[in-house]
Amino acid sequence: MEFVCSKGEIQKSLSHAEGIVSAKTTLSILSNVLLETKNNGLELSATDLEVGFRTLIPAEISTPGAITIQAKKLSDIIKSFNTGNLNFALGEQNRMAISAEDPKVKANFKIMGIPKDDYPSIPAFTEEKTFTLSQGLLKVMIRKTILSASTDEARYFLNGIYFEKKDGRLNLVATDGKRLSFISVNLEESGLEDFNVIIPSKVLHELIKILKEEGTCRISLTDSKVFFQMDESELVSNLLEGQFPDYHQVVPSESTNIITLENIAFSEAIKRVSHMVDPKIAQIRMDISENKITLYGYHPDFGEAKDELEVDYKGDELQIAFNYNYLLAALKEIDRKDILFKMTTNKSPVILKGVDEEDYFSVVMPMKLTED
Repeated sequence: MEFVCSKGEIQKSLSHAEGIVSAKTTLSILSNVLLETKNNGLELSATDLEVGFRTLIPAEISTPGAITIQAKKLSDIIKSFNTGNLNFALGEQNRMAISAEDPKVKANFKIMGIPKDDYPSIPAFTEEKTFTLSQGLLKVMIRKTILSASTDEARYFLNGIYFEKKDGRLNLVATDGKRLSFISVNLEESGLEDFNVIIPSKVLHELIKILKEEGTCRISLTDSKVFFQMDESELVSNLLEGQFPDYHQVVPSESTNIITLENIAFSEAIKRVSHMVDPKIAQIRMDISENKITLYGYHPDFGEAKDELEVDYKGDELQIAFNYNYLLAALKEIDRKDILFKMTTNKSPVILKGVDEEDYFSVVMPMKLTED
């Protein structure tokens, strides 16, 4: 096995692979990536048995072959070279020699590999149930919802995003029980039946890194797996099993108290008072009255903070508390200059959305008010 490829190309692919391979595993080969020559380049693959990644890297192949190499160590070696082409040559005892094509660069390495024989196979893209989205749109949809996905392994079915096709639209929903994010777009795919699946956060975090602003992504679903195909790269993942909660029950059908305020001004006020908040609790309090919100932060060891905003509001006077991290995360993903802050009581879910924005919103549950 012998080939030459760009340092930048293989380093980029290795960065995606490192997010997938198992760093802690009793099966050592799962810490490796598979390098295999193809007629039109070098194929790099990685898997942890739940998520798989495959991409084709442009390369000049002199001698065909395949080998698996520890992903992190290979990545560290590649990063140590300056830009340019690198030579790879597999020698005796599965040792891969790596050197720069530039004769002025004298560094060279020999790294131990493991034969391909025991490397798990990664399922190939299937045409079973397929639809297409622009890469830029899919990237935005995932980014705007994944912030609300749970990381609690006890509620594993919330550790991802719910993808739902219904009434000609594709809906993405994520929730951790304390907040929820929802986005919806038209999905014009003739012959595609309705579906609902839960896709793990792990593969979606890696997908965001791969997706570009241009081009398309083909998505295919089977009973147990999801496949993403873009350009020369593919991702495959097991779906999460379990029943995703009925998100319609969480989203208030109507709100009696609606505030209109500027997104940036609200975000900056939250950040200011958060400097005087116990990070373990992360609670800020808001006193809401006609055309005014007063924000309070309190830390038992350092002191307190207060800020005030003029807003458009004619509803009931309310005192309400939130985890400020949840508010800031939701506000960051709203693109509109002005937002709507919709609520009914200080114990009911609050909707955050951009003015005139119908297809994207977040829901945040208030916290129980604590005494200063």
